[in-house]
Amino acid sequence: MGTGVEIEDIYHSRIEVELNHRGTPLPYEFINYAVGSYYPDQQLATLRHRALPANPNLIIFQ
Repeated sequence: MGTGVEIEDIYHSRIEVELNHRGTPLPYEFINYAVGSYYPDQQLATLRHRALPANPNLIIFQ
């Protein structure tokens, strides 16, 4: 979630920038769907209804 941290300093933002600076043919995009205090059922609903429809290549669930 990155509470109290600027968006550009959250780990997924830093990884995205680093990977995109490597000059690969396709750009990397990290999308953070984190919401504070979500219960597991709410996290699953977010995964099903928001993340999966975006057709991601990789999901990191932390």
